[in-house]
Amino acid sequence: MSTLFVHQNLTQISEDDHHTIYNIPDTYLSYVDSISTVSNIYTGDTNPKNINDNYNLGFIMRKPVIIISPKISQSDERTTLTVFRDIYTHIFNTDLFYIKMPEPITLDDNSACELPYECFDDLV
Repeated sequence: MSTLFVHQNLTQISEDDHHTIYNIPDTYLSYVDSISTVSNIYTGDTNPKNINDNYNLGFIMRKPVIIISPKISQSDERTTLTVFRDIYTHIFNTDLFYIKMPEPITLDDNSACELPYECFDDLV
């Protein structure tokens, strides 16, 4: 199955104070992992405070949230990956690790199949 694992740097579509949206390749089948290069800068009050609902006016997120939005119809441009973050985090780039859709298998073509030999019994 290693021929179906892909590592790719994603193309950013848009960004605002709370999220960054990326295009996902057309060959995407299933999410494995993602890694973002970020910088965190807290520019608020330098006096220490407890972070709770009363003081967390900047909504500090300890871990970003990732949502993959599938392409629902032909009018949708692409499947996208959205990284939600706080206002103190800047995302420079995001790499996606995913399983890609295998190439179509045909009986009259002499090209090699991408799937491993171990899948033979499941397919035949």
